[in-house]
Amino acid sequence: MTERRDFLKGASAALTTSLFTGAVKGANDRISVGVIGMGRMGTGNLGVAMKQPNVEIAAVCDVYQPHLEKAVAATARGGAGKAARGVTDFREILADKSIDVVCIATPITGILI
Repeated sequence: MTERRDFLKGASAALTTSLFTGAVKGANDRISVGVIGMGRMGTGNLGVAMKQPNVEIAAVCDVYQPHLEKAVAATARGGAGKAARGVTDFREILADKSIDVVCIATPITGILI
């Protein structure tokens, strides 16, 4: 169980590093990103992603309305000047075929991997 957990941590760190340093490209050299979970970790990830020239934040998701509103406002102030779509149901982001990458920053308390 510990080996699997360590593998998943390493794999997610590698993907996050590749994504937010520009090593991954979408079909049009822009990566469309959806961010699920807009607490501390998600907001931090969002801030780093918005600084990348090749990343477009398409959607943000949180069930807690104040976090969601804050994230949508942050994307409107960010690079492109266009606000991301705010949703409360994460399945909308997962079902959106226009989104290339999904960053999930939610608590995993009580979940066994």
